[in-house]
Amino acid sequence: MTSRQIGHKAKHDYRKANSIYDLFLSLPLKKAAALQKKMLSHCKKKAFVYEDKNGKPCLIPLMLRPRILTRAQRDKIWSICQTMNRAYEKAARLYLEDPEVRKIFPFEEREKEWVMDTLRAVKGQPNPIFSRWDANTSFEQSGGENGVKGRLRSASLPPARGTGALCASATPSGPRKVPYGDSIEPRAGTAPAPPGKPERMARACRTEAPPAPCSGWPGAPSAVDNFLFFENNGVGIGGVWYCPTSEEIMLDTFIPELKKIDPSLRLEKNHDARVLLMKFLRRHATALGRKNPLVALTIDRYCYENFMEFPMLKRFFEKRGLRTIVADPREFELRSTDVTYQGKKIDLIYRDTTIQEFLEYERKGANLKALHQAFRNNQVISSMGGEFDHKSLFEFFTNPVFAKYFTAREKMLFTKHVLWTRVIREVNTTGPDGKSVDLIPYIRKHKNSLVLKPNRLFGGEGVLIGKDTTLSAWDKGIQEGLAKPADMVIQSYGTVQVKRFPVLKKSPRPSEDEYYVVSGFISTPDGLGILGRVSKRKVVNVARQGGISALLVRK
Repeated sequence: MTSRQIGHKAKHDYRKANSIYDLFLSLPLKKAAALQKKMLSHCKKKAFVYEDKNGKPCLIPLMLRPRILTRAQRDKIWSICQTMNRAYEKAARLYLEDPEVRKIFPFEEREKEWVMDTLRAVKGQPNPIFSRWDANTSFEQSGGENGVKGRLRSASLPPARGTGALCASATPSGPRKVPYGDSIEPRAGTAPAPPGKPERMARACRTEAPPAPCSGWPGAPSAVDNFLFFENNGVGIGGVWYCPTSEEIMLDTFIPELKKIDPSLRLEKNHDARVLLMKFLRRHATALGRKNPLVALTIDRYCYENFMEFPMLKRFFEKRGLRTIVADPREFELRSTDVTYQGKKIDLIYRDTTIQEFLEYERKGANLKALHQAFRNNQVISSMGGEFDHKSLFEFFTNPVFAKYFTAREKMLFTKHVLWTRVIREVNTTGPDGKSVDLIPYIRKHKNSLVLKPNRLFGGEGVLIGKDTTLSAWDKGIQEGLAKPADMVIQSYGTVQVKRFPVLKKSPRPSEDEYYVVSGFISTPDGLGILGRVSKRKVVNVARQGGISALLVRK
């Protein structure tokens, strides 16, 4: 009996393959279709939905089989992300102190006033940033998540046409601010686990090696493994509600049926991102000396997109004793130095909105003095430090000019896991191989190994892939970057991971299709939440006809 045949004797070595892909393919088509219908029902009950720009609720596409990882892999990634968080927090402080740091983080004049005023007001205080590190991830061991080694494809290419076929809904909708990505691969070794969860890191099999990330630090190795972050999101990160909900839906629908086929299947939820956020808020309230805090989840209530997540988080928090309201940023009021909303004193503000967006409200006549004071009171999460999630953050990490600000461990992780990145400008710097280069001539000569990106846009907008771009278009992009300081960055060309997922067609059993996959790591001192995203397009974005895949942990 093969691994694709149904029956109680079928066994699947999850320790080797770290995948239940073949197990899923053993489901008869009729059973798989019934489970898909059950999943749709659960998605509706659990508000796995998103409002489009017209306010219409849409089901978010959810893939029919989960991806899995081991506890040890999860804890290894958690440890790395915690180190990255500490490095990220340094950007705001050093922006005040070092003119060279200010050169690579562009802000509009009024925006810069908010940033500088707030940073001076809270200097020396806690800098709470609730962020998500995005990466293209494979959790392969020997057989791979697909039952075979995952393939790497070029990232950052123009969106391909076509939609994903196998999901709870084919509606192309999802949370905004979900950008696109390159490649990441868990590295073998050991790492400390989250508090109370000591684990030993499992060996992780590697796929084809992607382009080298930063090799600019003295003594950096010439070759590195495939663990490359491509972006950080520090404000209004999407998926806090959706990633644990997707895990719950999968554990309530498909997993019990798969366990009937193979009783050795033992999977569990990952760390709950909703709980991580709730604990993060409570911890900062305690640091401010505020007992029984009232938290305002702040979002533009007149813009429907992404609004659904906050009401669901409000309900979740209140059931667990955290007083919560959903508030529009234009409706806060100031009483002395206290921030209020509809007469209630606010202790913390969790924001979905950037300073750029706040200033747009100001230009349209909104009074944001109360919100500005909340930043000065250090009541906002993410703090002003979250505004430094520019793509040039990776130049801050990978340029030896800033090496003095980082620990040995931080620099080691940058070398292994961060793509070489530079703001486009006339400068002599180090190239990806660590050798000195004149930046503009270098990026013209080596365009086929580079990617040109807007520094602050999301979703792959405005990206030029050197090898797929004409020389004239490439030069035009460079000139646009030179015309507006720090507006564009150049980055090493990366790769995107491809995984197979089951597809229901008119055949006796589920068939398969390939999807690009990206993971978003939400890391706090309490654990690691993971948002899995898939797409038929190389720009992996739920809003670009993509979907969500649950990530479950193998016991």
